Amino acid sequence: MAMSKRAKTNLIGIGALLIVSMGLIAALYLNLQNSEDQKKYEAQIKQESQDFTDKLISQLDKIDAPAQKVEVPASISNDAKKQQVLKTLTAAYNIVLNEQKANAIGMASSLVSQAKDEWAAILSSGNATLANKGKITSEYMAKAQAMEVQMDTNFNALISKMKEQLAAEGIDSASIIAQYKAEYQKLKEENRSELMTKALAAIKQ
Repeated sequence: MAMSKRAKTNLIGIGALLIVSMGLIAALYLNLQNSEDQKKYEAQIKQESQDFTDKLISQLDKIDAPAQKVEVPASISNDAKKQQVLKTLTAAYNIVLNEQKANAIGMASSLVSQAKDEWAAILSSGNATLANKGKITSEYMAKAQAMEVQMDTNFNALISKMKEQLAAEGIDSASIIAQYKAEYQKLKEENRSELMTKALAAIKQ
């Protein structure tokens, strides 16, 4: 028996609804995957960064140990004593901040390598569709943002420790900390530029 025009219309409508529903389910699944992958990355860098930052703060704590105390002659002025203490502290701070800088650069390089590997994989498999390119690019930028947030957390923890130590010695930390923050901001901008440049270079492949 021939199907009525109305029945055919209903069947087409149901089919279209099923297709749309499947598409939505697939999109939600991809978003869930991306979300889980993002959470895993954030948890990983948080733990690694926390361990590294704790080690740096431990290095700063050692400055307070008796053997590390700055010994100055009793005859010199209080200001001169503070200058010698400041010299010792800033020398230690420079070492710690250089280590933190190297770690931040390493985090950025690792993320770039990961993105390159994923990009090469879709190119070699012939799956370099617009959707896949968009997926990798969005994941890459989300991870870059998470990385920067973690870098800020690490840096602020070090700065808090430095402020605490300087205050304990009666030293005004404002100008010193401002200098460190300016240097850190420059590092962040350099990392952002490198990440964006390499991301764009990969997209053009």
